[in-house]
Parts: sequence; structure tokens; C-alpha cells
Amino acid sequence: MKTKLIKLIVVIICFTSILSCSKNDREFYSFIQINPPEWIQGTWLKAGTGFGWRFTSNDIISIDPNLEFSFRESYQSFIDHGANASISDTYTNVSYIVTINYGGVISTFDFTKLSDTEISEKSDSLAILIKQ
Repeated sequence: MKTKLIKLIVVIICFTSILSCSKNDREFYSFIQINPPEWIQGTWLKAGTGFGWRFTSNDIISIDPNLEFSFRESYQSFIDHGANASISDTYTNVSYIVTINYGGVISTFDFTKLSDTEISEKSDSLAILIKQ
């Protein structure tokens, strides 16, 4: 997860540095479809760290102890500047998979419900996250 996320963040930072604009200068498009299921909504952290995820009804936010990164806001910025970007997600009662394409950099995040208080994330290594 960390390697994919770092690559994704670097691409986004480079892009937004070149084509930055204020959030107040743009309208959020209603067609952006990020739909985490209810069972995953909330904040989930890897035990003993400040790293994890926050899921809302319409966003996915990567949490680092020093930074929170909204996939919805990032996607919006790409779209505002005419860049090629897409987000797709699918879910079941125990699985949530998100595929994000920012300008050709594709990342997939795969979450599995283990219990009401634990989920796993498949990435470079299996991470167990605890609901906060």
C-alpha cells in the first residue's frame, strides 16, 4: 500500500503544483462517483501507527500522521484541468475494491471486512486496520 500510495501522491503533487487553483474557484461535479459501503465508513488505522483510511459516504481519505489526502478532491483537481482520471469502486457485504487512474498511474486498493472493528487491506503486504 505504501509504495502505491507514495507513487500516487507524487504524481498528484506534481500535477497540482503545475496547475494549482483554489478550491473556492471550482464547483464540485456531482458525477464523481465514490461510494464506500456503509460497513466501511469511518476511520480505520493500522495498530500502533497514525496510518490508515477514512471512508465517508462519498470520499476516501488516506491518513498519514502529517497529512490527509482526499481522493475526491484530487480527482476533482485533475478533472478541472482536463486531465485523464477515473475512479471505479465495487463492493459486497465483506469486500470493497477501488481502482484509481490519475493520468495513467493506476492504483487498486482492496479492503476486506474481518469483523465490525477490523478490516484488512491487500497491497504490497497485508495490513490489518482497526476501526476508531
